[in-house]
Amino acid sequence: MNPDLDWDPERETVDVNVHGFAATAAAAMDRFEERGAGHPVGVSSVAARVGNGDAPAYGASKAFVSNYLAGLRARTEGT
Repeated sequence: MNPDLDWDPERETVDVNVHGFAATAAAAMDRFEERGAGHPVGVSSVAARVGNGDAPAYGASKAFVSNYLAGLRARTEGT
């Protein structure tokens, strides 16, 4: 929760939930593609669809996770 929108908590949320997730997921996809097998699995949050005035970075970062996962799914399906 960050009702005052202090930058440090916002930045930390984005760093972990966006940068950390994308780096981990990309590394996993590289490994799956090298092996020719594997299934990415990820969990986001209902917060991806509903903003929270006290934690806007959290919901926005979960929307990123949901959309990134959709992109990975499309990549594995060849679309």
